[in-house]
Amino acid sequence: SSPAADRVYDTFSQQWEIYTIITADPRLATLYELQTVYSVADVYDMLEVLEANSTLRDEYEKASRQ
Repeated sequence: SSPAADRVYDTFSQQWEIYTIITADPRLATLYELQTVYSVADVYDMLEVLEANSTLRDEYEKASRQ
């Protein structure tokens, strides 16, 4: 991780997984929704979707450069 990422991680009280979900573009959930609507399993599903999306974007970018 980078020094900037470490500072963010150390500065904010929310877990990194929560930060990832509420700052995703498009946002998957608000902090309030994570606290009141979604389950822990939902949180991990959202993280999996974000990771899969990131991997697919990376692969698409690699293929388009070739």
